[in-house]
Amino acid sequence: MDSETKNDGQVSSTQARNASRSPQPEVQNTSAQYQSQPKRKSNWGLWFFLFLLLFSICLCSGVVVLLAEATDSSSVLGQNYTSISGDEKSKNKILSIKIDAPILTESVSDNYLLSGGYVYGYTIKEELMKAADNDEIKAVILEINSPGGTIVGSKAISDGIAYYREKTQRPVFAYVQDMAASGAYWAAAATDKIIADTGSLTGSIGVLFGPFEYYDKLVSVGSVTAQNGIDIYYITGGEYKDLGNPLRRITDEELKTLQRDVNYEYDVFVNHVASRRGIDPTAIKQDVKALLYGVKTAREYKLIDMEGSRETAYSELAKEANLGTDYQIIRQERNFDVFSALLGIRAPEVTKTSCAFCNKMLFLHGNPLEYTIGNAAGSGASVDR
Repeated sequence: MDSETKNDGQVSSTQARNASRSPQPEVQNTSAQYQSQPKRKSNWGLWFFLFLLLFSICLCSGVVVLLAEATDSSSVLGQNYTSISGDEKSKNKILSIKIDAPILTESVSDNYLLSGGYVYGYTIKEELMKAADNDEIKAVILEINSPGGTIVGSKAISDGIAYYREKTQRPVFAYVQDMAASGAYWAAAATDKIIADTGSLTGSIGVLFGPFEYYDKLVSVGSVTAQNGIDIYYITGGEYKDLGNPLRRITDEELKTLQRDVNYEYDVFVNHVASRRGIDPTAIKQDVKALLYGVKTAREYKLIDMEGSRETAYSELAKEANLGTDYQIIRQERNFDVFSALLGIRAPEVTKTSCAFCNKMLFLHGNPLEYTIGNAAGSGASVDR
């Protein structure tokens, strides 16, 4: 009996142990589940790093370009110049100024990329005035290939030449590469000597104003078309205030007034050339007129002094300045904006949308309608003539 009791005790204790070992409810290991799924991380830091890397590469590239442009350049009195010819070690410098585009009066931007394909009279005048304060610049040469432009811009260049010559008593020459017409010739005539290359054209001593167009019958404006035409009216105060209105013919009185003003500017041009070139004003009006001439005829009319290449012009100017062969030709660096270049900013395209020279008195050779700026929108008008 004791044995049974003992066995019963063992069974009870075994059952108790088994009960204590009975399956417990499963507790899910949520931390393990979360660990098995990687956390989503924001990539903004990576993108920001890539942006900075790309920007740094572009910036460094721009700096390299600027350094390349500045090769062989020297800084004199705060002006940056690039040596383009001659002895780079020479302290005698001849400043070359290019007039290689139509001439406007003044630029709205100092950035070369935004200059719009023109040269600006007051910019060149300022460069000449600064050169007059630079003792290392022994002479100046204008390298010209231009049809001329505005009267004010052309005269500004001439005034700058006169200022440099009077202040320094040093020579200024003009070299004509392909064309020195009208306002560009006005500027050339202000120099001490004009050397024109073979095949170049010189002259066009005259004044141009217009064009003034007349539309006999306006049939459409933009997207609006009318079968019987469109009438447009100007409300004005003052007779002839709407001069240039293409919907009415210009009057005889208007023509007479404008012609009188043009004749005055023409006389100023003729007298300027006559005094600088030693030509009788009557001969300019009756013989030379407002035509362009090749080098042979231009020499006969005393419009130029000699025929020669660019190197000839450099050499002749160096002799005039008593420099011999000890000189270098320098040119002021253009104002190049690296950030504009990196951002893709460029000068306005020249298109047929906005006339740059229309309705202005001009020392210009050719049709003003050929010189246009693409910023302004066209009128979109159609006419029956």
